[in-house]
Amino acid sequence: MNRYERVLQILDAAVGGPAVSVGFPHGAFWRGLNREAFVARKVAGVQLITVGNGGGSMLVKALKGESPFGADLPNPPLDATFSRMPAGLDPVPAGEIAFIQQWIDEGCLEDETATAIPLTWRKTNAPVASSRTDDIWFVDRLTGWAVNSDGNILKTTDGGETWAIQLTAPGVYFRCVGFADGNTGWVGTLTRNRRLFRTTDGGANWSRVTNLPANAPVAICGISVVSPQIVYASGTNRPEDFPRVLKTTDGGTTWTAIDMSAHASILIDTFFLGGKLDRKEIVATKAFCQIFGHAAKLVYFGALIDQAASVDPIIAGLAIVSSMIGTSLAKQVLEAMTDQQYRKWANAIIVTIAGYYVVHGTYLMVVSYHAVKAV
Repeated sequence: MNRYERVLQILDAAVGGPAVSVGFPHGAFWRGLNREAFVARKVAGVQLITVGNGGGSMLVKALKGESPFGADLPNPPLDATFSRMPAGLDPVPAGEIAFIQQWIDEGCLEDETATAIPLTWRKTNAPVASSRTDDIWFVDRLTGWAVNSDGNILKTTDGGETWAIQLTAPGVYFRCVGFADGNTGWVGTLTRNRRLFRTTDGGANWSRVTNLPANAPVAICGISVVSPQIVYASGTNRPEDFPRVLKTTDGGTTWTAIDMSAHASILIDTFFLGGKLDRKEIVATKAFCQIFGHAAKLVYFGALIDQAASVDPIIAGLAIVSSMIGTSLAKQVLEAMTDQQYRKWANAIIVTIAGYYVVHGTYLMVVSYHAVKAV
Protein backbone atom coordinates (compact mmCIF):
# COMPACT_ATOMS: atom_id res chain seq x y z
CA MET A 1 0.00 0.00 0.00
CA ASN A 2 1.34 3.42 -0.90
CA ARG A 3 0.78 6.53 1.17
CA TYR A 4 -1.94 7.96 -1.06
CA GLU A 5 -3.89 4.70 -0.77
CA ARG A 6 -3.48 4.88 2.99
CA VAL A 7 -4.93 8.41 3.01
CA LEU A 8 -7.98 7.18 1.11
CA GLN A 9 -8.29 4.26 3.52
CA ILE A 10 -8.27 6.63 6.51
CA LEU A 11 -11.00 8.79 4.97
CA ASP A 12 -13.17 5.79 4.13
CA ALA A 13 -12.74 4.35 7.61
CA ALA A 14 -13.77 7.67 9.13
CA VAL A 15 -17.25 7.40 7.58
CA GLY A 16 -17.78 3.71 8.31
CA GLY A 17 -16.15 2.01 5.35
CA PRO A 18 -15.66 2.29 1.57
CA ALA A 19 -19.20 1.11 0.81
CA VAL A 20 -20.98 3.62 3.04
CA SER A 21 -22.64 6.50 1.20
CA VAL A 22 -21.79 9.98 2.45
CA GLY A 23 -24.09 12.93 1.92
CA PHE A 24 -24.25 16.56 2.99
CA PRO A 25 -22.26 18.55 3.91
CA HIS A 26 -19.04 17.23 2.36
CA GLY A 27 -19.85 13.93 0.65
CA ALA A 28 -17.23 11.30 -0.21
CA PHE A 29 -15.20 13.72 -2.31
CA TRP A 30 -12.11 11.50 -2.25
CA ARG A 31 -13.57 8.45 -3.97
CA GLY A 32 -12.81 7.55 -7.57
CA LEU A 33 -9.91 10.00 -7.88
CA ASN A 34 -6.28 9.41 -8.76
CA ARG A 35 -3.66 11.25 -6.75
CA GLU A 36 -3.42 14.22 -9.13
CA ALA A 37 -7.17 14.77 -9.16
CA PHE A 38 -7.37 14.40 -5.39
CA VAL A 39 -4.64 16.98 -4.78
CA ALA A 40 -6.38 19.42 -7.12
CA ARG A 41 -9.83 18.80 -5.62
CA LYS A 42 -12.01 21.66 -4.50
CA VAL A 43 -15.14 21.45 -2.39
CA ALA A 44 -17.56 24.40 -2.54
CA GLY A 45 -14.83 26.26 -4.41
CA VAL A 46 -12.29 25.78 -1.64
CA GLN A 47 -8.92 24.15 -2.38
CA LEU A 48 -8.57 21.23 0.02
CA ILE A 49 -4.83 20.61 -0.15
CA THR A 50 -1.89 22.98 -0.15
CA VAL A 51 1.04 20.81 -1.14
CA GLY A 52 3.92 21.24 1.29
CA ASN A 53 1.72 22.81 3.97
CA GLY A 54 -0.22 20.08 5.72
CA GLY A 55 -1.18 22.13 8.76
CA GLY A 56 -2.54 24.92 6.56
CA SER A 57 -4.50 22.63 4.25
CA MET A 58 -8.26 22.78 4.54
CA LEU A 59 -8.50 18.98 4.62
CA VAL A 60 -6.39 18.75 7.77
CA LYS A 61 -8.19 21.71 9.38
CA ALA A 62 -11.52 20.04 8.62
CA LEU A 63 -10.39 16.80 10.24
CA LYS A 64 -9.04 18.60 13.31
CA GLY A 65 -12.03 20.92 13.64
CA GLU A 66 -9.90 24.05 13.31
CA SER A 67 -11.26 27.35 11.97
CA PRO A 68 -13.26 27.69 9.75
CA PHE A 69 -14.39 24.18 10.75
CA GLY A 70 -15.65 22.85 14.06
CA ALA A 71 -18.97 24.68 14.30
CA ASP A 72 -20.55 21.47 15.65
CA LEU A 73 -18.02 21.01 18.46
CA PRO A 74 -18.91 21.70 22.13
CA ASN A 75 -16.34 24.52 22.16
CA PRO A 76 -16.10 25.63 18.54
CA PRO A 77 -13.51 28.10 17.23
CA LEU A 78 -14.82 31.65 17.35
CA ASP A 79 -15.15 32.03 13.56
CA ALA A 80 -16.16 28.43 12.80
CA THR A 81 -18.65 28.18 9.94
CA PHE A 82 -18.55 24.50 8.91
CA SER A 83 -18.82 21.23 10.81
CA ARG A 84 -15.80 19.17 11.67
CA MET A 85 -15.15 16.31 9.25
CA PRO A 86 -16.62 13.74 9.23
CA ALA A 87 -19.83 15.54 10.17
CA GLY A 88 -21.91 13.79 12.82
CA LEU A 89 -19.41 10.94 13.32
CA ASP A 90 -16.53 10.21 15.67
CA PRO A 91 -13.39 12.28 15.03
CA VAL A 92 -10.53 10.78 13.06
CA PRO A 93 -7.80 9.61 15.48
CA ALA A 94 -5.00 12.15 15.94
CA GLY A 95 -2.36 9.69 14.69
CA GLU A 96 -4.17 9.26 11.39
CA ILE A 97 -4.63 12.99 10.93
CA ALA A 98 -0.90 13.39 11.58
CA PHE A 99 -0.24 10.81 8.85
CA ILE A 100 -2.26 12.86 6.32
CA GLN A 101 -0.62 16.09 7.43
CA GLN A 102 2.88 14.65 7.03
CA TRP A 103 1.91 13.22 3.63
CA ILE A 104 0.91 16.72 2.46
CA ASP A 105 4.04 18.28 4.01
CA GLU A 106 6.24 15.86 2.07
CA GLY A 107 4.63 16.51 -1.31
CA CYS A 108 1.61 14.15 -1.47
CA LEU A 109 3.71 11.29 -2.80
CA GLU A 110 2.55 7.83 -3.84
CA ASP A 111 5.54 6.10 -2.25
CA GLU A 112 5.15 2.97 -0.17
CA THR A 113 4.45 3.45 3.52
CA ALA A 114 7.78 3.06 5.28
CA THR A 115 6.59 2.97 8.87
CA ALA A 116 4.07 0.89 10.72
CA ILE A 117 0.61 2.41 10.86
CA PRO A 118 -0.46 2.92 14.50
CA LEU A 119 -3.42 0.81 15.56
CA THR A 120 -6.44 2.69 16.87
CA TRP A 121 -9.87 1.67 18.08
CA ARG A 122 -13.06 3.22 16.76
CA LYS A 123 -16.75 2.44 16.58
CA THR A 124 -18.18 0.51 13.65
CA ASN A 125 -21.67 0.50 12.19
CA ALA A 126 -22.58 -2.64 14.16
CA PRO A 127 -25.80 -2.09 16.14
CA VAL A 128 -25.38 -1.31 19.83
CA ALA A 129 -26.93 -4.14 21.85
CA SER A 130 -29.26 -3.39 24.74
CA SER A 131 -27.11 -5.61 26.96
CA ARG A 132 -23.90 -6.43 25.09
CA THR A 133 -22.19 -8.01 22.11
CA ASP A 134 -20.83 -11.20 23.65
CA ASP A 135 -18.66 -12.96 21.08
CA ILE A 136 -16.83 -12.56 17.78
CA TRP A 137 -15.13 -14.98 15.41
CA PHE A 138 -13.00 -14.42 12.29
CA VAL A 139 -11.99 -17.13 9.81
CA ASP A 140 -9.53 -14.78 8.09
CA ARG A 141 -8.56 -11.11 8.29
CA LEU A 142 -11.67 -9.99 6.39
CA THR A 143 -14.50 -12.41 7.19
CA GLY A 144 -16.03 -12.63 10.63
CA TRP A 145 -19.21 -12.90 12.68
CA ALA A 146 -20.46 -11.35 15.92
CA VAL A 147 -23.47 -12.11 18.13
CA ASN A 148 -25.34 -10.00 20.64
CA SER A 149 -28.01 -10.08 23.33
CA ASP A 150 -30.69 -8.62 21.02
CA GLY A 151 -30.92 -11.75 18.89
CA ASN A 152 -28.65 -10.51 16.12
CA ILE A 153 -26.03 -12.46 14.18
CA LEU A 154 -23.77 -10.03 12.31
CA LYS A 155 -21.25 -10.61 9.53
CA THR A 156 -18.42 -8.57 8.05
CA THR A 157 -16.49 -9.26 4.86
CA ASP A 158 -14.18 -6.24 5.00
CA GLY A 159 -12.30 -6.77 8.23
CA GLY A 160 -14.90 -5.09 10.44
CA GLU A 161 -15.21 -1.87 8.46
CA THR A 162 -18.91 -2.62 7.96
CA TRP A 163 -21.30 -5.12 9.52
CA ALA A 164 -24.57 -6.54 8.21
CA ILE A 165 -27.26 -8.35 10.21
CA GLN A 166 -27.66 -11.90 8.90
CA LEU A 167 -30.30 -13.07 11.35
CA THR A 168 -32.62 -11.43 13.84
CA ALA A 169 -34.34 -13.76 16.31
CA PRO A 170 -36.53 -11.75 18.72
CA GLY A 171 -36.30 -12.97 22.29
CA VAL A 172 -33.06 -14.91 21.73
CA TYR A 173 -29.84 -14.02 23.55
CA PHE A 174 -26.99 -15.05 21.28
CA ARG A 175 -23.99 -15.74 23.52
CA CYS A 176 -21.20 -17.43 21.51
CA VAL A 177 -20.13 -18.12 17.93
CA GLY A 178 -17.56 -20.35 16.23
CA PHE A 179 -16.78 -21.36 12.64
CA ALA A 180 -14.81 -24.25 11.18
CA ASP A 181 -14.35 -22.48 7.84
CA GLY A 182 -16.05 -19.80 5.76
CA ASN A 183 -19.25 -21.86 5.49
CA THR A 184 -19.81 -24.03 8.55
CA GLY A 185 -20.50 -22.44 11.90
CA TRP A 186 -22.52 -22.64 15.11
CA VAL A 187 -24.01 -20.08 17.49
CA GLY A 188 -24.98 -20.82 21.09
CA THR A 189 -27.66 -18.97 23.06
CA LEU A 190 -28.89 -18.42 26.62
CA THR A 191 -32.45 -19.08 25.47
CA ARG A 192 -33.49 -22.56 26.66
CA ASN A 193 -35.86 -23.54 23.85
CA ARG A 194 -33.48 -22.28 21.14
CA ARG A 195 -30.05 -23.14 22.46
CA LEU A 196 -28.03 -23.79 19.30
CA PHE A 197 -28.07 -22.59 15.68
CA ARG A 198 -26.08 -23.83 12.67
CA THR A 199 -25.17 -22.60 9.19
CA THR A 200 -23.51 -24.36 6.26
CA ASP A 201 -23.47 -21.44 3.82
CA GLY A 202 -21.55 -18.73 5.64
CA GLY A 203 -24.58 -17.46 7.51
CA ALA A 204 -26.87 -16.83 4.55
CA ASN A 205 -29.24 -19.29 6.25
CA TRP A 206 -29.36 -20.35 9.88
CA SER A 207 -31.26 -23.34 11.26
CA ARG A 208 -32.08 -24.24 14.85
CA VAL A 209 -30.43 -27.43 16.13
CA THR A 210 -33.27 -29.59 17.49
CA ASN A 211 -31.58 -32.93 18.15
CA LEU A 212 -29.81 -32.10 21.41
CA PRO A 213 -29.92 -34.81 24.11
CA ALA A 214 -32.23 -34.44 27.11
CA ASN A 215 -29.29 -33.80 29.45
CA ALA A 216 -27.75 -31.04 27.30
CA PRO A 217 -26.81 -27.81 29.11
CA VAL A 218 -29.87 -25.56 29.39
CA ALA A 219 -27.88 -22.67 27.90
CA ILE A 220 -24.74 -22.58 25.80
CA CYS A 221 -22.20 -20.00 26.97
CA GLY A 222 -19.12 -21.15 25.06
CA ILE A 223 -18.36 -23.06 21.90
CA SER A 224 -15.21 -24.57 20.42
CA VAL A 225 -15.34 -25.57 16.75
CA VAL A 226 -12.46 -27.95 16.10
CA SER A 227 -13.50 -28.88 12.56
CA PRO A 228 -16.67 -29.12 10.47
CA GLN A 229 -17.26 -32.47 12.19
CA ILE A 230 -16.05 -31.91 15.75
CA VAL A 231 -17.68 -29.28 17.97
CA TYR A 232 -17.79 -28.74 21.74
CA ALA A 233 -20.27 -26.49 23.55
CA SER A 234 -20.51 -25.71 27.26
CA GLY A 235 -22.86 -24.15 29.79
CA THR A 236 -24.00 -22.62 31.90
CA ASN A 237 -22.76 -19.62 33.82
CA ARG A 238 -25.56 -19.94 36.40
CA PRO A 239 -24.72 -21.88 39.61
CA GLU A 240 -28.27 -23.27 39.88
CA ASP A 241 -27.86 -25.11 36.53
CA PHE A 242 -25.91 -28.32 35.97
CA PRO A 243 -22.54 -27.68 34.25
CA ARG A 244 -22.36 -29.80 31.11
CA VAL A 245 -20.47 -30.08 27.85
CA LEU A 246 -21.97 -30.99 24.49
CA LYS A 247 -19.94 -32.85 21.90
CA THR A 248 -20.45 -33.93 18.29
CA THR A 249 -18.01 -35.82 16.09
CA ASP A 250 -20.23 -36.06 13.01
CA GLY A 251 -21.00 -32.43 12.23
CA GLY A 252 -24.06 -32.26 14.44
CA THR A 253 -25.89 -35.38 13.24
CA THR A 254 -25.66 -36.68 16.81
CA TRP A 255 -24.71 -35.03 20.11
CA THR A 256 -23.63 -36.36 23.48
CA ALA A 257 -23.68 -34.51 26.80
CA ILE A 258 -21.01 -34.80 29.49
CA ASP A 259 -21.82 -33.98 33.12
CA MET A 260 -19.03 -31.81 34.55
CA SER A 261 -20.46 -31.41 38.08
CA ALA A 262 -17.48 -33.23 39.57
CA HIS A 263 -15.11 -30.68 38.06
CA ALA A 264 -16.91 -27.31 37.98
CA SER A 265 -19.94 -25.42 39.26
CA ILE A 266 -20.29 -23.20 36.20
CA LEU A 267 -18.97 -23.45 32.63
CA ILE A 268 -18.54 -20.25 30.66
CA ASP A 269 -16.38 -21.28 27.70
CA THR A 270 -14.46 -24.13 26.10
CA PHE A 271 -10.85 -24.04 24.98
CA PHE A 272 -8.36 -26.65 23.79
CA LEU A 273 -4.59 -26.31 23.91
CA GLY A 274 -2.35 -27.43 21.06
CA GLY A 275 -3.60 -28.62 17.70
CA LYS A 276 -2.16 -29.57 14.35
CA LEU A 277 0.32 -27.30 12.64
CA ASP A 278 -0.43 -26.26 9.07
CA ARG A 279 1.95 -27.17 6.25
CA LYS A 280 3.91 -23.92 6.42
CA GLU A 281 4.39 -24.22 10.18
CA ILE A 282 5.56 -27.82 9.78
CA VAL A 283 8.15 -26.88 7.14
CA ALA A 284 9.29 -23.85 9.14
CA THR A 285 9.68 -25.95 12.32
CA LYS A 286 11.67 -28.62 10.49
CA ALA A 287 13.87 -26.01 8.81
CA PHE A 288 14.58 -24.32 12.14
CA CYS A 289 15.56 -27.65 13.73
CA GLN A 290 17.71 -28.58 10.73
CA ILE A 291 19.76 -25.41 11.16
CA PHE A 292 21.03 -26.72 14.50
CA GLY A 293 21.41 -30.25 13.13
CA HIS A 294 23.55 -29.12 10.21
CA ALA A 295 25.57 -26.79 12.44
CA ALA A 296 26.34 -29.68 14.79
CA LYS A 297 27.41 -31.86 11.86
CA LEU A 298 29.75 -29.14 10.57
CA VAL A 299 31.36 -28.75 13.97
CA TYR A 300 31.75 -32.49 14.56
CA PHE A 301 32.73 -33.71 11.11
CA GLY A 302 34.69 -30.56 10.31
CA ALA A 303 37.24 -31.56 12.92
CA LEU A 304 37.70 -34.92 11.21
CA ILE A 305 38.27 -33.58 7.75
CA ASP A 306 41.87 -33.42 6.55
CA GLN A 307 42.81 -29.74 6.34
CA ALA A 308 44.49 -30.41 3.00
CA ALA A 309 41.33 -31.81 1.50
CA SER A 310 39.50 -29.66 -0.99
CA VAL A 311 36.06 -29.55 -2.58
CA ASP A 312 35.65 -29.60 -6.33
CA PRO A 313 34.48 -26.05 -7.18
CA ILE A 314 32.15 -27.36 -9.90
CA ILE A 315 30.47 -29.72 -7.44
CA ALA A 316 30.24 -26.94 -4.87
CA GLY A 317 28.71 -24.57 -7.44
CA LEU A 318 26.17 -27.16 -8.55
CA ALA A 319 25.21 -27.81 -4.94
CA ILE A 320 24.62 -24.11 -4.28
CA VAL A 321 22.58 -23.61 -7.46
CA SER A 322 20.56 -26.75 -6.79
CA SER A 323 19.72 -25.63 -3.26
CA MET A 324 18.54 -22.23 -4.53
CA ILE A 325 16.39 -23.79 -7.24
CA GLY A 326 14.99 -26.31 -4.80
CA THR A 327 14.07 -23.61 -2.30
CA SER A 328 12.28 -21.52 -4.96
CA LEU A 329 10.36 -24.46 -6.40
CA ALA A 330 9.48 -25.80 -2.96
CA LYS A 331 7.80 -22.53 -2.03
CA GLN A 332 5.62 -22.65 -5.16
CA VAL A 333 4.68 -26.28 -4.53
CA LEU A 334 3.86 -25.53 -0.88
CA GLU A 335 1.65 -22.58 -1.85
CA ALA A 336 -0.22 -24.69 -4.42
CA MET A 337 -0.99 -27.47 -1.92
CA THR A 338 -3.65 -27.66 0.75
CA ASP A 339 -2.74 -28.87 4.25
CA GLN A 340 -4.45 -32.19 3.52
CA GLN A 341 -2.51 -32.67 0.27
CA TYR A 342 0.75 -31.81 2.01
CA ARG A 343 0.18 -34.36 4.76
CA LYS A 344 -0.80 -37.03 2.22
CA TRP A 345 2.28 -36.50 0.03
CA ALA A 346 4.63 -36.02 2.99
CA ASN A 347 3.47 -39.30 4.52
CA ALA A 348 3.79 -41.10 1.18
CA ILE A 349 7.33 -39.79 0.59
CA ILE A 350 8.46 -40.62 4.12
CA VAL A 351 7.03 -44.14 3.92
CA THR A 352 8.64 -44.68 0.49
CA ILE A 353 12.09 -43.51 1.61
CA ALA A 354 11.87 -45.42 4.88
CA GLY A 355 10.74 -48.53 3.02
CA TYR A 356 13.66 -48.27 0.61
CA TYR A 357 16.20 -48.07 3.42
CA VAL A 358 14.58 -50.96 5.31
CA VAL A 359 14.73 -53.14 2.19
CA HIS A 360 18.25 -51.97 1.31
CA GLY A 361 19.46 -52.52 4.87
CA THR A 362 17.93 -55.98 4.97
CA TYR A 363 19.62 -56.82 1.67
CA LEU A 364 23.02 -55.71 2.98
CA MET A 365 22.56 -57.75 6.14
CA VAL A 366 21.73 -60.86 4.14
CA VAL A 367 24.69 -60.32 1.78
CA SER A 368 27.03 -59.73 4.72
CA TYR A 369 25.74 -62.81 6.49
CA HIS A 370 26.34 -65.07 3.49
CA ALA A 371 29.77 -63.52 2.88
CA VAL A 372 30.84 -64.23 6.46
CA LYS A 373 29.38 -67.72 6.29
CA ALA A 374 31.29 -68.44 3.08
CA VAL A 375 34.54 -67.48 4.78
